[in-house]
Amino acid sequence: MAVVGLLAALSILVVGYAYGRGDLAVYIPLIEHARDPGWLSRDWFVTRGPGVHAPYIWLMARAGGSLPLPATFFVIHLRARVALIAGIVLLGRARPGSREGAWLGAIAAVLSYSWNPGANELLYAVTIPHTLATVPAVFALVLSARGRFTAAAAVAGLATLFHVLIGLEVGLLVVSCAVWRKGRP
Repeated sequence: MAVVGLLAALSILVVGYAYGRGDLAVYIPLIEHARDPGWLSRDWFVTRGPGVHAPYIWLMARAGGSLPLPATFFVIHLRARVALIAGIVLLGRARPGSREGAWLGAIAAVLSYSWNPGANELLYAVTIPHTLATVPAVFALVLSARGRFTAAAAVAGLATLFHVLIGLEVGLLVVSCAVWRKGRP
């Protein structure tokens, strides 16, 4: 676990952390409004509704309790990064004899900032819906590789709460893997 924490810290040093940058700037007013409905209550953008990201906005508004939003995002960012690196290691270890490959996969993920699976960076400096959805998506793949398809489908459903497309894509992978494995002689 110490190595996972070290890799997560290294990933933050390589990629960095930025509050309010990029897509997060769109979600901050919506999350602040969900925390306090009177905040920007006459703004057309805030009052039109969160749309497809409503579960993410609701969860982020409740996540920090009384912490200020920047601190809430930083704590969630740290936890998500540790969980993502741990998930990558577990995914690499899902098959016997792949211990070294698991660690190499985690190190490669930490040092490869410009990866774009599905047009989304795997490690990103900002905590937005797709970066949070990636964490349960990786764990869904771990469970699927271990043959626990019902649990994998449930975790893919959790990924859908953060980002619909990522959750649905991983759910499709889990179902496909289950059908393929069950259909084998």
